[in-house]
Amino acid sequence: MDIILVVELNNFAGPRNYKKTGIDGTVTIRSKKYFGGKGWISEPIDFTELTYFLGYRFEPKNIYMFEISKGMLRGGRLEGRSKSLTVARGLAFIVLVNTRPGAERGKVVELYLGEGKEAWGNTLFVPEGVAVAILALADDTIIYSVTDRPFNRFDSLITLDMFDPKLGIKWPDGINPQQVMTEGRTVKLDEYMKII
Repeated sequence: MDIILVVELNNFAGPRNYKKTGIDGTVTIRSKKYFGGKGWISEPIDFTELTYFLGYRFEPKNIYMFEISKGMLRGGRLEGRSKSLTVARGLAFIVLVNTRPGAERGKVVELYLGEGKEAWGNTLFVPEGVAVAILALADDTIIYSVTDRPFNRFDSLITLDMFDPKLGIKWPDGINPQQVMTEGRTVKLDEYMKII
């Protein structure tokens, strides 16, 4: 896909490239790392800038950080919140499944996020109603998630079976994903869509 927006704020914060993923309302953002001293700094997302891009205001409420080992698959849960995901270290294979009513219901998009030439960016914005699963492709992949609502334990009671053949996911070569189980149950796509 073509980059649809490039924002250059100054030599330190920008540019950030915005790219649509193929599911309405989801977008990847590529920002730069700036090296200096004994490390690097990056501004992966600017929420005011994101508001202009989306056409509505995303209001951050919580931030989470998690580390995933190579080959581990997280997510696919039935969540009622919007979020941004930033891969701070490593590379992740991301699967998006649109669960919202309409013509795109059931649409699946696969992309890479993080470090590496195949990555679409290092940050992904996912609106409410789009399930997301994250497969770590590098050891100790670190991800930050900023959400517009606190975690609700009921969000993890239903998880989409990411290995359901109806999803048609083409997993990266050489990786045997292991889905991280939650306290609830894992269901196939058809049942998942009925539940929501």
